[in-house]
Amino acid sequence: MINGGSSDTGKGSLVGLLMGIHHFNNRNSTVVKDLGDIIDQCKIRFTLDFDDSNGDPKTAVTELSKAIGEDKVCVILGASRSAVSIPMAVISGVNDIPQLSHLSTSTELDKHANYPFFSRLVPSDAGVADAMVKYFAESIKISHICIVYVNDSYGISYAKAIQNAGYKYSLQTQAFALPYDPDENNVLQLIKSLKRTNIHYFVAVTFHFDILMASAITEGLIGTDYFWMLTDATKKSSIEKTFEKGSSEAKAMKGIGRILASSGVPGMKGYDKYLSVHHGIGEEEVAYFNSKLPAQGDIQGDEYYGKFTTNNFDPKSKDYQAPNYTGLYMYDSVMALGIAACKSVGTDGIFFSSKNQYDYFSTNSFEGASGTIATDPVTFSRAMHSAVFVIYNSIEASTSEGKSKFTMERSNIFYNGTWTQKSPFIYADGSTFPPPNFPLAVVDKNFIKTAVFGTGLVMFIIVLVLSIGFATYTIYNRNHKVMKASQPHFLCLLCVGTMVLGSAIIPLIFDGKRFNQEFLDRNCMSIPW
Repeated sequence: MINGGSSDTGKGSLVGLLMGIHHFNNRNSTVVKDLGDIIDQCKIRFTLDFDDSNGDPKTAVTELSKAIGEDKVCVILGASRSAVSIPMAVISGVNDIPQLSHLSTSTELDKHANYPFFSRLVPSDAGVADAMVKYFAESIKISHICIVYVNDSYGISYAKAIQNAGYKYSLQTQAFALPYDPDENNVLQLIKSLKRTNIHYFVAVTFHFDILMASAITEGLIGTDYFWMLTDATKKSSIEKTFEKGSSEAKAMKGIGRILASSGVPGMKGYDKYLSVHHGIGEEEVAYFNSKLPAQGDIQGDEYYGKFTTNNFDPKSKDYQAPNYTGLYMYDSVMALGIAACKSVGTDGIFFSSKNQYDYFSTNSFEGASGTIATDPVTFSRAMHSAVFVIYNSIEASTSEGKSKFTMERSNIFYNGTWTQKSPFIYADGSTFPPPNFPLAVVDKNFIKTAVFGTGLVMFIIVLVLSIGFATYTIYNRNHKVMKASQPHFLCLLCVGTMVLGSAIIPLIFDGKRFNQEFLDRNCMSIPW
């Protein structure tokens, strides 16, 4: 049971699903070498039955219950939306039917006690949040972030996962909720609340980044000195846009980040193998794919994908459709269930227990298209050490019309528990240095004003001139009876004292505005002398 958009996820999932079934049934181990180990011992083959939930939980539960009642279900693949997978997982758990989702990420599905036969090869939101906070705390070394999240089950669980990861990595977080369907006033008030925190780093878990960006521009909370990290809630099309060069929107879009769970990147063995097979799909495979597609009347809404052609798999063709991450997750889900079923069969090579199949899958690993396939022993979601996450960087380029066009390019990749930089992250100011976590402190050093400096010099000169003058007068008239009575030596000593006292004005009027630190250090030590 699969649901998804026709362009971004749905057709990519279909390719992965159909290729996975075709490879498993024909024991093609080009991508998954473990498949070669079950050629002789297993007679199981997959058949396929589509049910379109149209993204609606009620429809999904109704169709699944009907299929189970007709004894047509051995395993369940899907759904995409967490809100659909959750009620399905309750039913699959009651009926002991293994269910794997290729795209549902809600942390609610990490509760294995509630959903005992559910698992997924896509990391949960908790995994993405952990990797993100690790990047903030250890890679760019910041201490505070603000979270803007959509106020629904998805956004709440994502924000909570970020906060939990914050405790782990000693990162302070402040969370702000945004209505699911916000208006401009809601967003503006939230932006003003963010501004009052004085924090410069923000994570946006929202479907309405366009509205958020407009208010952030108005309040000066985006662009130079600020950093925004987006998630899978924000569509790629909301970022990869073209603006007038030098416009406030173009300035705001510079240096934005986006973190996503990834099924692999070029250079990873599994991904490269899958890509090679994808590019090698010919007429025989296309005919098989088209024979398995649901009829147009079986798909609700606008999600009918049409027939495949060989041009869809030819990189040189204008109709080429590159494999997306949902396809690789779906392919590995098929392989995981198939291998587990074959490892659970009896001596006849056909019959197996669903529980044994699920137990084998959840306790064993293999190398798939999306890397090492391993599940967490507590949540039964994709294990963190086997997951791949990518941080993308919005990069500005000039078009032939002189406008600014933004594209998202890979900057950092998380794999095997470590972030690796593939290309320097370019921030809003054009540099590779992260902006400050808080506004830079403006320190009033209270330097001595020029008038005061001049007055001090004048006063010292007056004291100096009078002391020398009176000392000279005393020495010159030392034989006068009045001077003798006043003790000339004592009078001269007083003049020297007033001259030394007056000279103390000099080091007191020197400061860092006019002199370097070395001079000031020596000047300071001269005072007691």
